[in-house]
Amino acid sequence: MQKYKCIKEFYLPKYDENECPTDEYATIHEGSVYEYTDGYVGESDIRLYLENGDDDFGYIDITYKTLEEYFERIV
Repeated sequence: MQKYKCIKEFYLPKYDENECPTDEYATIHEGSVYEYTDGYVGESDIRLYLENGDDDFGYIDITYKTLEEYFERIV
């Protein structure tokens, strides 16, 4: 398993129960730690699961570009 720490705060849109975007955004806080596990197949490049932090999401789906810009690998 690989772990990543957020190094720069950013925002992601919130979705409703039907997976439709709302007008609200949630903050991904600097210092939050996410875990990546192999095997994710979806619309985004990568899915990270929140391990430690105050973020509103249990997981986030992001691009590799976002991963490189806002996260550093810690394990």
